[in-house]
Amino acid sequence: MPNEPEAHSEAQPDTQRAFAVWIVRRLREAGFEAYFAGGCVRDELLGRQPADYDVATSAPPERVRAVFGQRRTREVGSAFGVVLVRPPRGSDLKPVEVVTFREDFDYSDGRHPDRIRFSSAERDAQRRDFTINGLFYDPIEGRVIDFVGGREDLRRRVIRAIGNPDRRFAEDKLRMIRAVRFAAVLGFRIASDTLQAIRRHAHELLQVSAERITDELRRMLTHPTRARAVALCHECGLLERIFPELSAIVPPPSPDSDAAGQPPATPAPPHGSVRSAAGHRMDAWTRTLCVLENLGNDPRSLERARETQSDGPSVTFGTAMAALLLEVRRDCDVTALGRRLRFSNAEIREIRWLLDSLPVALAATSVQLPPLTGPSPEAPETSSEPSMGVSPAQNVELADLRIVLADEKSEQLLQLLWAVEKSSGPRTPAWDACLELLRRYAERPLLPPPLITGDDLRSLGHRPGPAFARALQAVRRAQLNERIDDRAAALEIARSVLETQAADTADRGSPRSQN
Repeated sequence: MPNEPEAHSEAQPDTQRAFAVWIVRRLREAGFEAYFAGGCVRDELLGRQPADYDVATSAPPERVRAVFGQRRTREVGSAFGVVLVRPPRGSDLKPVEVVTFREDFDYSDGRHPDRIRFSSAERDAQRRDFTINGLFYDPIEGRVIDFVGGREDLRRRVIRAIGNPDRRFAEDKLRMIRAVRFAAVLGFRIASDTLQAIRRHAHELLQVSAERITDELRRMLTHPTRARAVALCHECGLLERIFPELSAIVPPPSPDSDAAGQPPATPAPPHGSVRSAAGHRMDAWTRTLCVLENLGNDPRSLERARETQSDGPSVTFGTAMAALLLEVRRDCDVTALGRRLRFSNAEIREIRWLLDSLPVALAATSVQLPPLTGPSPEAPETSSEPSMGVSPAQNVELADLRIVLADEKSEQLLQLLWAVEKSSGPRTPAWDACLELLRRYAERPLLPPPLITGDDLRSLGHRPGPAFARALQAVRRAQLNERIDDRAAALEIARSVLETQAADTADRGSPRSQN
């Protein structure tokens, strides 16, 4: 955040911040108070780039629209005094939300005020959720306006509810999970009185719509601090409310968190080992946190982030959810969970596929890879010990591995596989084996066109049916296992399967079989 007042310029704003400053200036010139408000002030004071800028003003909505013009503004929350101001035509900038200073009264639905009254900047700050979000900044004069002690809490790295925390969470239940997200993402602790209030009100969280809860989950679990967010959700008593499926593996909340206002650090066993320093195996909860901690830190994801100049490796919500549910996957109905929390159908399919495909990927070291034309590298190390309580699938063949690695979600699978193996020990043999397979197929498709199709079998006089499908499947697996590579061999396998099936059918229909 600049220490000097913003210089006046008549030029069209070319950055999101400059556009927000222009809005503040126009409102001030029209005789109103106007400041940056909320998260953008917090982020700038922390040296972070705000995702967007909000402006708070003493101007009522109709005056905001009069200042900027009806065509350039749109009311998006007239009942709450919210107006969007659009950027210049042809600009790539985003609209800025301009909110009138207000007080809120009564929250009968546990989420929104029943009525509001336009008020002062101080009253507006006092209605907000946390002190670090209750700050204003005047970009014209270069000064912070703090009515709630937010600057001191930023300095102390504390998430603290404004005023009475019980009242804040009774007003809006979603604030409880937002406190967790802010603490995790910013690396702050939650003030003890605020943490205790969250615990007292945790049972009320599900009064909030599933869609809003899941929006917060997506933001938490796709961020690199996802492990701390999950641990803190548990310490606050929120995790089991959202995911009762995890109740079998989560321990009682740590008593040490009461005084500190934060949970213990995410467990990080030496060198990623699943065994503690005392030689005891980690429990399911600790293993889960370790996988979440490792997710996205594999060399492949880190390299992709460097190439795209991203802030960090990208991890999908579905991948993080699969990691969270690994230890309870056998007893968890993912489809029912996803529908309850309003996950998208694509997210539900991704979670299920990852949980089903991980045992196949873990068995990669047992699969005989096709020979190389050049010098062979050292064979990948094998591991017989299950990773994260997940055992490799039995009887996995090259065909099975090619199918999962050819899927559009294979990068997510490789992320999860590395995180699981790294949480079980320093080596990643199955991940290495999968990369070796991808290297060997770099110049040819993992899933080549089938050698024969149903049309080929029909042309030979065979009629579609169960045996028909089994014959095509047998041919396809032989092809992907590299046992055949031409049409004649494929037809021979199909003919053998069909003849065997016909003979079995005839035997079942004979008088002897009926006796």
